[in-house]
Amino acid sequence: MATSVFFLSLFFLSHASAQFSSDPQLLFQIKEILEGKTGGGQNLLLSTWNLSFPFCEWRGIQWLNQNGTILDCQSSSLKLPSSDPVYVYSIQLSASGLTGRLPKELGSLNFLEKLYLNANSLTGGVPLELGNSLNLRFLSLGQNSLSGGLPSSMWNLCDNLVELDISENTFSGFIPSPALPNTTCSKLQRLDLGSNHLQGPVPAFISSLTGLHYLDLHNNSFSGPIPNDLALLNLTFLDLSFNNFSGPIPNFTLDFSVDGNPFLCGQAYCKETGARGKKLGMRTGILAAMVISLVAFLVFGASLSFCLHSSGKKKKKRELQDEQNEESRLILFHGGANLTVDDLLNANGVVIGKTGYGTLYKATVAGDGGTLILRLLQENTVRKPHSTFFSAIRLLGNLHHENLVPIKGCYQGERGEKLLVYGYVEGKNLAEMLHCSSMQNQLRWARRYEIALGIAHGLAFLHSDFGENIINVFHGNLKSKNVMIDEFYVPKLMDYGMSELMNPSSLTIMLSTAAEDGYCAPEASKLKKIINGRKYDVYSFGILLLEMMMGRPAGRCVSDRDEFVDLPTMVKRAVLEEKSMYIFDELVLGMEEESVLLELLQLAMGCCAPLPSVRPDMNEVIRKLEDLRPTSISSMYTSVDCRSDSEA
Repeated sequence: MATSVFFLSLFFLSHASAQFSSDPQLLFQIKEILEGKTGGGQNLLLSTWNLSFPFCEWRGIQWLNQNGTILDCQSSSLKLPSSDPVYVYSIQLSASGLTGRLPKELGSLNFLEKLYLNANSLTGGVPLELGNSLNLRFLSLGQNSLSGGLPSSMWNLCDNLVELDISENTFSGFIPSPALPNTTCSKLQRLDLGSNHLQGPVPAFISSLTGLHYLDLHNNSFSGPIPNDLALLNLTFLDLSFNNFSGPIPNFTLDFSVDGNPFLCGQAYCKETGARGKKLGMRTGILAAMVISLVAFLVFGASLSFCLHSSGKKKKKRELQDEQNEESRLILFHGGANLTVDDLLNANGVVIGKTGYGTLYKATVAGDGGTLILRLLQENTVRKPHSTFFSAIRLLGNLHHENLVPIKGCYQGERGEKLLVYGYVEGKNLAEMLHCSSMQNQLRWARRYEIALGIAHGLAFLHSDFGENIINVFHGNLKSKNVMIDEFYVPKLMDYGMSELMNPSSLTIMLSTAAEDGYCAPEASKLKKIINGRKYDVYSFGILLLEMMMGRPAGRCVSDRDEFVDLPTMVKRAVLEEKSMYIFDELVLGMEEESVLLELLQLAMGCCAPLPSVRPDMNEVIRKLEDLRPTSISSMYTSVDCRSDSEA
């Protein structure tokens, strides 16, 4: 990222002109095409792309200045018309209700590096012009209704492309060869073409993608032999299942899947190989038990090391491997394709949190691997059988949204313990920002509102239906401590889907903790289990919204003589005593009209309704929040470090 922005800076400095940037005008055209003509009115997210909103309020857009640096949204109030050119760096509109098609104008955004349009209802094909956006590094178009053939111009992006995901669409035909000679795609690490209608042989140039770590071609109609050269790539994930491949299976040295290919050698012709449609293997000498050694158990004071080695065993089927604890495995997802076992071998970190169901670490990866967040789940806390756990983690690992902390991988030790690998968010959690004594007065209402709206979008994305076999994804553990705020004040949800990974006894512990923290819905607290996960999330969001409006933590607060604070009860009491306006944080009171605050209070209390059936869904919550957008964005936030008492 830093290197990329540096080179962009050089480009800008040498090519800048006195002319205004055309990118904002292009976005107006792109907006109309993405919205489609469904008669359903304007898309709420895209409604912020207009003249009355500063650039930093355009939802899903990240900008570059003329010098190639990221636009500082903490201090900038630029909007059209502006004499200072800005350029689109990132478009992140995952699960945003888009019903149009892919605009050809995207290819004219010369400095666009990230394009996330997955999990929408886009139709039509991929425009040829998209291949003109040569700075594009991350392209995610999965989980739409896109169709037609793939244009060869798509490979024009290969000079910089790191990840390409067009899975779960209806693309058809052959994979085209690159239109330009000497196309190497050397930076491409993740290629996901799964669940389409693609056919024909796997092109030879796929086997020449030397940087590729993740390749998913499952659920298509590919035919012919599996290229032997695929076995020469440094792949950590390979799924070729449910195609029409034939012939022998190459000698892969990783866990991979070829189920649903009846003509592969291993069914009738090569029984001695024991393949039977799926061949599994492990890297000899590297995957095995994970041993965690803590020098001390104090938060921020412990060190972490991971030692991995291989049991050297091979299984005939992935299901058999999932069922047996003694087999170690490493699964990688979006953004983690370059993570290796060596990275884990050399990871050093500190304990930053402990719960009844797992320990949380901040770990530094050797070399330039950066920082990761690791959650260790002991074998006796996770769901059985292991195939159920891995089905859930594969689902969660493939969810991508700007308001989620991404799951980059999962490692299983030989004793059955699991290590979840999350991306690191540079910033603090929402609880710290709201309640830390040196920082609580700096979070103005307009910023709190944007954070609440981002959290709502993250939950709405989790509550989307991602396919016919995926109908009930939810967070299950929403609280201010599990919301990270990044350097641009974008909220990122942590620990989503944990209830799908844990066994009943661990789930009971999680619910007990949520009850202590004041976030547990009454029906779950009574039954000791979550019946309707999405309505449970809505209740937790209501508590979180009250916490942000009232400026005080929910649940048991040691500083208040161990008093349990039930925020909905406090609101009801204030309403009965006609003192509703007294419950708001003083910073909130001074920044918004009373009528708007009371409507927001009503929304939060509706989310906290005792009966799940009465609570709104998250899309309704978003619509209401959008209607109550703050009238002023001035003085949203002043940056002040939040230090613990020990650091002061």
